[in-house]
Amino acid sequence: MAIKQLLRREVIIVSLVTIITTKLWLMAKFATVQPDDLWPWRAPSQLLGLLSLVYMGIALMAGARSRSLEAIFGGLDRAVRLHKKLGRWAMIILFIHLLMLIPPWHAAGKPVGDLFIPWYSPTARTPDILVTYALFLLAFLAYNKSLPYARWLGIHQLFGALYFFFFIHIIFVPGSITEFEPLSTWIVLIGAAGSLSWLYRILFFKRFGPRYRYQVEAVKDTANESFDLVLLPTERRMNYDPGMFAFISAIEHPTLPAELHPFTISSTPVNRELRFSIRAIGDYTQALRKIESGAAMDIYGPFGGFTPNHFVRYRRLVLIGAGIGITPFLSMLAYELTNNDFRRIWLYYIVRNPEDAGYDEEIRSRYQQADSYIDYELWITKQKGRLTAKQIHENIGDIDDYAVMLCGTTPFNKALTKQFLELGIPRERIISEDFAFR
Repeated sequence: MAIKQLLRREVIIVSLVTIITTKLWLMAKFATVQPDDLWPWRAPSQLLGLLSLVYMGIALMAGARSRSLEAIFGGLDRAVRLHKKLGRWAMIILFIHLLMLIPPWHAAGKPVGDLFIPWYSPTARTPDILVTYALFLLAFLAYNKSLPYARWLGIHQLFGALYFFFFIHIIFVPGSITEFEPLSTWIVLIGAAGSLSWLYRILFFKRFGPRYRYQVEAVKDTANESFDLVLLPTERRMNYDPGMFAFISAIEHPTLPAELHPFTISSTPVNRELRFSIRAIGDYTQALRKIESGAAMDIYGPFGGFTPNHFVRYRRLVLIGAGIGITPFLSMLAYELTNNDFRRIWLYYIVRNPEDAGYDEEIRSRYQQADSYIDYELWITKQKGRLTAKQIHENIGDIDDYAVMLCGTTPFNKALTKQFLELGIPRERIISEDFAFR
């Protein structure tokens, strides 16, 4: 695979912080006097502990919902994916760090129980043990998708508080960090940035984030479990690119909770009205489906990099939306009716049954009116089976310079991404957006 295919923004960010942390730690070892028993256990354990802290900090920055930080990660959708991956790796590394402490601790004649059992002895590191176990517990719960959204959100808020304790603990432990200023400065910068990102998200985002006041104009059922939420601005309207998403919150509603929920925008930025196309599969979306006209809504955004404007250099696009994953492409298609930026587009709308294709009529009434040349196909899997990248490639013909935009479930996106990679489509020309935000 070509080098440029590997240099994705997320890989560059993680590689840079890993290299900087490792290099500064090595410099600290050469610059300070250390005991002779660093290898093979203590030194790697120390480095893994630092990397775990750094990865957690970057993960918190990625999930901060800050427009400034979003630009660094290439969109909040990509930032959230990095947040989940880095958080998982940080906890795995932290676990390995703890295991590698056992041999040197035992060799020094200290009771190993002091590392893992609270109040095991007067020298037990009880506060560290309790915080570590709490971190592991919250990390486990954070990846439990069966939890209600509000409880899952609360877990993330607690995680940031524990991270702050972990950060304070590391910078004050005697050793390389306290004795080598460049390393301590780097760790303080990352730890403070991660902690401040957490504080911004839980305390200041609702007040100082990009907020717009709207009211409900209409709620329209579309397919079996889907509906359109149509809003009108009461003050200034939100500007956005087609394909972006926003967080919504009902104001002083008797049944809808105050938590922010992300949904993709399906309207065009040219129109004054703002439309979200939503699948009602949870308690919140079921209640949202029953909201009355005139209800006040706060809209936070827009966010995301899943927009063709970010990939303007690609003049041929394959757009594939599975189920409610067609939502961002509805926005893109509506926008195509108002611009004169010609592109060659292949649009696939994948549903299981014909009655699930709630937006087929809308697409058919629009796609031939756009300046761009668009081929559209409704793909019903119950009749045709699963759509594959090979079938799409054959339909397109002798062309291999197209870009692919996928929107569906995580397994769906991963499967088609792998298939397009096997066909030789470069990784940087495949962009996906998952349904799941957690």
